[in-house]
Amino acid sequence: MVVVTVTLSAFSTLPVTLIGEKTISAPATGEVMSSGDVDKTLSYLKRIAPALPDDLEIQLRFAICQEMKGESEKAEQTLKTLSGRYPESSLPYLHLGELHTRHKKIDMAIANYRQAAARKPENPDVLNNLASLLLDNRKDDSAAAEEAFRLATRAWEMAPENPASADTLGWANCRKGSYDQAMMLLSFAQRRVPSSPEVRYHLAYALRGKGRLDEARSQLEAALAISSTFAGADAARAMLEELKK
Repeated sequence: MVVVTVTLSAFSTLPVTLIGEKTISAPATGEVMSSGDVDKTLSYLKRIAPALPDDLEIQLRFAICQEMKGESEKAEQTLKTLSGRYPESSLPYLHLGELHTRHKKIDMAIANYRQAAARKPENPDVLNNLASLLLDNRKDDSAAAEEAFRLATRAWEMAPENPASADTLGWANCRKGSYDQAMMLLSFAQRRVPSSPEVRYHLAYALRGKGRLDEARSQLEAALAISSTFAGADAARAMLEELKK
């Protein structure tokens, strides 16, 4: 499961991943940033961002607002500029990875998460997201599967209470055929985020691997009832049809 480390509507606080990164604080923007009014915030940032080219916080928020307004190409360019201006920071690459994931540019997302991981290897969200993308988009690549397992293991070790990390490592264990370990991790993730269809699909996969077919069907039906269009929906439907035979 990919973690979105910065919620696009969250303007009032810094993302957690800014802790420990070099930032130059802009003048307080409190009321405007916390209003949740994208038009108002973007208008405000357009006025102040050019005067604060070295303020990483402001520039990142500017890129986030650009994407929210449908200006994805401009947001991408803003983030690329920041990656050159802050070559040691993981944050522009992290946001580029998220942006490219949302827009289904998977190869670019993977490349940017690799850059983020090289700069901040202790960030479990970066490692988790890279692992998740490799698992879901490099299915026939055994080397990528092994890399994903290593990354997911490190992410879980750093954030053992994070259901997204549990889901990704559980899914990696499914891919290795280690269903007992997968069941433990995915059951934990499902209890923590019962509304996630992706977690339920992964748990169904593990249950099928253990021969618990009725439980697998139940999880698949629940996943598709939550969303018929989630990333693994087609695979979930195919598995459900197979289990009904």
